[in-house]
Amino acid sequence: MAIVAVIAVAMPVAAANSPQVQGTKCAKAGATRVVKAVSYSCTKVGKTLKWSVASKTTTTTTAVPTTTAAPTTECDIRTTASGKASGANESMPGGNRVKAAVSADGVTWTRSADAIVDQVGTPSLILSPKGLPLLYTTAHQIDGRQDGFAVSIGTADGRSWRHCKVKLIGFPPGFLGVDPDVVALPSGGYRMYLTGTATQGVTRIAIYYADSTDGVTWTYGGLAFESSESILDSVTFLVGSTWHMYVLSGTTTEMTYGTSSDGRTFTKVGKGRVLLNGKTVVLSQAIVIGGQLRVFCFAPPGDWIRSLITADGSTWQTDSKVALTFDSSIEYKFIRDPAVVQLSNGTYLMVYATPIP
Repeated sequence: MAIVAVIAVAMPVAAANSPQVQGTKCAKAGATRVVKAVSYSCTKVGKTLKWSVASKTTTTTTAVPTTTAAPTTECDIRTTASGKASGANESMPGGNRVKAAVSADGVTWTRSADAIVDQVGTPSLILSPKGLPLLYTTAHQIDGRQDGFAVSIGTADGRSWRHCKVKLIGFPPGFLGVDPDVVALPSGGYRMYLTGTATQGVTRIAIYYADSTDGVTWTYGGLAFESSESILDSVTFLVGSTWHMYVLSGTTTEMTYGTSSDGRTFTKVGKGRVLLNGKTVVLSQAIVIGGQLRVFCFAPPGDWIRSLITADGSTWQTDSKVALTFDSSIEYKFIRDPAVVQLSNGTYLMVYATPIP
């Protein structure tokens, strides 16, 4: 009833505001005028000159092409700080920053001058279905007390970033998870592998997983990979129908290797050092470039970043190109933990960790 009343009042008002022209007197035969997109002509009706409708005018508009900004993933912005966290060193997220480099071919790289974000480490990258790079890092005291993972959402070109909080569903009390290792699932969505201890009183570190549909809200899945010793900082990738995971064995540079058919539960296959030209390397993140699966890696303490090529996930071919060599003029002490994604414009974006001076 209220809606009907509004219409009944509004319609007469609109009519009263429209000038009445048809049939009124005019002064000169042949004269014309346009009122409210209606053309009138002064014509003789009997012995009197009156306005009569000549035609309705049509307004033509030209469509102007518009550019619609790429949709973004919504998030709650988190507060970030510049410089080193109080009391932190390069072995902690609070003592490191993430920087970036870009490449047209995934082989030759140009560094960006500025850091993406400070007081973070162990970066991982994925491209969203909307074409936005999602950067996951271990963030310094994310809840004000302990380290945990966070996400930064970039523009399509990777030039600017929003630093966001993640939402956790079903995570055990006190378990935030660090060393994020994110992969895209063939069925859609994302899976993240995290280092930590999800059971109270257990000191042995293992790898757990969580799933997400939007990259911001993560639902806890459970234990993914454990060993008789602590394992941490996974790198995971899919070859055919088999998932492969490599993790650091405790505080050594040896890597424990496991496989899985579903990406949820991994079985240990072996343990040993991964070598590149006789030098021990730590695997960091995998990406297909030029039809080849490349796993980017670094050589402790962090003199350079390179990649290895694999066809089966367990045997390696040495790439002859060095992606980045530590440069003391723009980096401090080392470069580590590379992660690479191909942007929607075809270029490649690499992120990596380096200490804050």
